[in-house]
Amino acid sequence: MNIADNTDIAIHDLIRNRRSYRTFAPKPVDHDKLVRLLEAARWSPSARNDQPWRFIVVTREDAALFDDVAGSFAAFNLVWARSAAVFIVAARRQTWEADGLPNPYSDYDLGQAVAYLTVQAESEGLVSRQIGAFNHERVAEILEVPGNYKPLTIVALGYPGESSSLPEDYRQLEDAPRTRKPFGEIAHEGVWGKSLVP
Repeated sequence: MNIADNTDIAIHDLIRNRRSYRTFAPKPVDHDKLVRLLEAARWSPSARNDQPWRFIVVTREDAALFDDVAGSFAAFNLVWARSAAVFIVAARRQTWEADGLPNPYSDYDLGQAVAYLTVQAESEGLVSRQIGAFNHERVAEILEVPGNYKPLTIVALGYPGESSSLPEDYRQLEDAPRTRKPFGEIAHEGVWGKSLVP
């Protein structure tokens, strides 16, 4: 597996070491750890404190349901995703709870909640990868998600596995160092194009 990538600027190890894995060890995730991940997500910020997120946990122990959810994935995700111990389906309500009007921030708020979840996962010795290429309507049907909630992403979760379990082309992706755009390209000061750092 990969060692932590060097960052240009010192940041917390939980963020510096986090990466999206495609390999998972054949080991179940403790229930208490799953609860802590979702508690971390619960405490993320949201517009108007609306908390539009909902999470459905599907573990490998429920083999039929796990396989049904995996069956909704695009083929390129199926290559690696079946080795995960857990799928966490992340859905959001697209309207404000108070008045039912459209909430333009629900995707953003769910994204923040999932980010909190993934950082907590890192602190628990777990690894994850988010899946967007799946049949959203099929997953909503399988998991009986109410019509006012829509699945947005699925977090594949587990303990780190060995990249040797992957086909060669996926193994190369898994073992490659993480890359990010240069800091000066993403952070501006005052006006667009004026770098925040010299």
